[in-house]
Amino acid sequence: MAHRARGDEIRIISARPAMRRERRQYEEGWIAEMRSEYDFSDGVRGKYADRFTSDCVLVQLDPDVAASFPDSEAVNEALRSLIPAAKRGDSGDPQPRRGDGV
Repeated sequence: MAHRARGDEIRIISARPAMRRERRQYEEGWIAEMRSEYDFSDGVRGKYADRFTSDCVLVQLDPDVAASFPDSEAVNEALRSLIPAAKRGDSGDPQPRRGDGV
């Protein structure tokens, strides 16, 4: 997961190539112009792309989930704790006890 924390906000950073329809909309002017305060004239395309290796998987977390984790290490730790249960096929529900009508 790539994210940036600013104060109380956590922004998930995600990038993908534009779809054909999105590219056409942009080129035909369907998409609103960028705000004047955004200046990317000195920007470098792909400047940080090499930070993401081929085995890196980016996922987008819902805001309520992202708010529960301070950083990507915490997310990874939580997911690693779920791996054994996932391998066993556990649903996380407690096993029914004898006498519960099962």
